[in-house]
Amino acid sequence: MGKSSKSRTTKSSSAATTGDNNSAQVRRSKKDIKPNGTTTTAAPEKKSRRSKEFPILPFGIFMAVVGIVLYIPYQRYGASIFSDRTDWTLSEKEWQEKMQSKQLLLLGGPHRGGTSIIWKCLKAHPSISGFGDSFVTGVDESEGILMQDIYPRFGIGFEDFRTKFPNWSTSGQGVGQYALGDEVHMTESHKLVTVENRVKLWNRFGPYWDFSKPVVMEKSPPTIVTSRFLQALHTATGIGTDETNVQPYFLFMTRHPLAILLATEKMMGTNYLPYDRMMENYIQMYRYLKEDLPYLKNKPQLVSLEAFAQDPQGTLVQLFQWLNLPTTPDTFAKLDIPTIHSDPNAKYRQRWCHEPKLQMIKTLFIEKYQKILTTELSFLGYDLVEWCNFNTATN
Repeated sequence: MGKSSKSRTTKSSSAATTGDNNSAQVRRSKKDIKPNGTTTTAAPEKKSRRSKEFPILPFGIFMAVVGIVLYIPYQRYGASIFSDRTDWTLSEKEWQEKMQSKQLLLLGGPHRGGTSIIWKCLKAHPSISGFGDSFVTGVDESEGILMQDIYPRFGIGFEDFRTKFPNWSTSGQGVGQYALGDEVHMTESHKLVTVENRVKLWNRFGPYWDFSKPVVMEKSPPTIVTSRFLQALHTATGIGTDETNVQPYFLFMTRHPLAILLATEKMMGTNYLPYDRMMENYIQMYRYLKEDLPYLKNKPQLVSLEAFAQDPQGTLVQLFQWLNLPTTPDTFAKLDIPTIHSDPNAKYRQRWCHEPKLQMIKTLFIEKYQKILTTELSFLGYDLVEWCNFNTATN
């Protein structure tokens, strides 16, 4: 019996030892055995987690949309819309030398009045340097007034934000009404006529001109109300002489007022501005021009879009001669002149003369504005009564 008890005790002890060894092995298995026999505790196993996948498809769609959104303005305005302009840093004296005996051609007129088409034709001449297209300059129609920050731009270019301004239609800002704004008629007495501003302006425009050519050109429709100011600004100097050596030449476009009204409406959208508001803007614009013409040098030119469309080459010959530029047949053979419709007012005249809802307005306009056009602004050669009887180049 004692033997049996001892046997059981031994077995129990053996089992306990085996259990301890198994536990030790389990514990030991959680250690790393080094070559020298020592052990180190292994890092505890991380709980497995389901990896989160990156949303490639939504991100790709987002980037594609962003690319399209950025590409649309880039295609029209180039890289300059994404960065600041790089102005030159020439001094006043350096500009005096660079502009020595240059002719500076400044174009103005009503929006939708033909300034862009004649600008393209003029800069096709090998002796005239105009700004590049909108992709090069980064502004609509490469208009100088939109490229600078020295003098006011009268709300031009901000028309798309008019819904944020409840009084836009009477604000005197933007296309179709800026001539009715306050202090828009700028002359040589304006405080912004300084040498510093001239140098700053030329440093802004300089990168876009080719100075190997005798004529450099800038086009902005509002020049029609700021010509005297611009003439003074471009000739201001502070190095001992009364004027710079630059010779400003002014060219103003005209177009029938009713064509201007309807073309502006087409560009800006129906109900952009009341017709009478745009008509009063047109009248005021040419009142300012009539007042300014006697002060401008180098025989400023007025060209009607209608006459230009009827005879583009004849008009260009006259303008090139005015600028003392060659006008040989070979010159015109090399010019890349855009296609010009012989009657640019046809569709607007058709609408004004025959659309029923415009007939009452037509009557009111004749009563209110016909006398002004045929007396005070008779130098333009336009008539409201006879416009529907198209038989002259000025119609």
